[in-house]
Amino acid sequence: MKNWVYILFFFVSFLEASAQHCGTVATEDQVEYLRNFEFADTRNMIIAKGIVDIPIQFHIIKKTDGQGGVEMDLLKKHVDQLNELYVKANLRFVINEELNFIHDTRYYDFDYYDEEDLCAKHDLENAINIYCVNTIKAGYYGYTYHPLKNRKKRMLMSSIGWKNNSTFPHEMGHFFGLYHTHGKGGKIKELPEPIERDLDHDGNGVIDCYETGDDLCDTPSDPNMGLKKHMELCSQNCTLEGKIPSEQGGYYEPEITNIMCYNQHPNCRTNFTLEQYAKIAQTARRERKDIRVVKTTKGKSLKGAVEFVMEDQTPMPVDLDINLYRFENTYKQGDSFSFKVGNGTEERIFLGIINMDFRGEVLKVFPYAEDASFIKPKSKINPLGGLISLDNGMQDGKEYTCLLFGFEPINVETIVSQMNLLDGTFTQRLYHVLGNSLLPLDNVNYRKGNRISFDAQIKSGELLPIMLEMKQEN
Repeated sequence: MKNWVYILFFFVSFLEASAQHCGTVATEDQVEYLRNFEFADTRNMIIAKGIVDIPIQFHIIKKTDGQGGVEMDLLKKHVDQLNELYVKANLRFVINEELNFIHDTRYYDFDYYDEEDLCAKHDLENAINIYCVNTIKAGYYGYTYHPLKNRKKRMLMSSIGWKNNSTFPHEMGHFFGLYHTHGKGGKIKELPEPIERDLDHDGNGVIDCYETGDDLCDTPSDPNMGLKKHMELCSQNCTLEGKIPSEQGGYYEPEITNIMCYNQHPNCRTNFTLEQYAKIAQTARRERKDIRVVKTTKGKSLKGAVEFVMEDQTPMPVDLDINLYRFENTYKQGDSFSFKVGNGTEERIFLGIINMDFRGEVLKVFPYAEDASFIKPKSKINPLGGLISLDNGMQDGKEYTCLLFGFEPINVETIVSQMNLLDGTFTQRLYHVLGNSLLPLDNVNYRKGNRISFDAQIKSGELLPIMLEMKQEN
């Protein structure tokens, strides 16, 4: 009952103060829960390099006679756009193949009092449940729930919410722990957000940007651009037309292109900050860790192994971080090593190898014209035919390599050329280019040790990635 009181308060106050259409509101319990989690785990804002696959279950509400309902092509377009953004937080969203169509006119134009009646019997435990209705009472484009222990894993989206490119990523930001850039809203008790947020005005040992506004430091102070007195300052060309004085002195310079801002022009909201991405990534790994893609039994079995040894046959051990293998030891200029790739399946598998050096340049390693691009069934080979000698140009740094496996030829040249046009980590760039053709990592059994081994069920057109990180020094 307590949560519904907060929601109703928010709906009433929201209409009086703002022309925005987000129905998500934080409760005091959620803010306290997330803030404790942040202090413990996200102060360094380090984003791990392994990609996490998040399943989405769409529930499409139609009228009882089957009329209406959002089109699947539109939903797929929005998920593709979502992945373009969220890959920078090392997340990828995967649509469950079986859609749930609900034919019931009672829920087509949705009243939030009916949420439990609609959703409780349809929610999947291991997915983000997205209910696509025609309208939501009071004209809201969508709403969801901030993280909290045992909290609902669902989102409501209206048809008008799918007509712009920012409502869906905005609500997903809330789901993974982000607040509006101007603050939490509702009945949350918090200090006013100062212009200079890198100070500790109340002397409690925490700088203001971690306990005011959205609790992040690289989103500038925001007076709430959804307030009627500020709305018109956001122009259609996505610039701020005028100054907004602060009661404490100085002028606000909000980031009105931020996805979590209340800019009245939805398509101007296009970006997250680095700390927002880091918070999303940490929340996905910690507070939303029970939402993962279920292993599939569809497709053909692909089994393989990769073994690395120094020239003197000393093994090269690795540690596993999600789907990124890191060599445990640091290697030096002139060190030489080899590796063998084993095919444990009953048919040939194709291999492509890509490398990114410490300068960020992506290169094709294998195959070249003289190489066989596949590994014969039940065989083990050194695909490069000899030793690799490290030459890092007298620079300390990290290099990244990806071994791609599949049952069909791999166009490595095209992958490399597209990756070199992008920014981001090696893993992010790879996922950006290959998208849904990369096998969800939870569908792969990755095993660590001196001898990397893996197995998976892989369908036509899919690729299984093995990611490697090596630290080099002179």
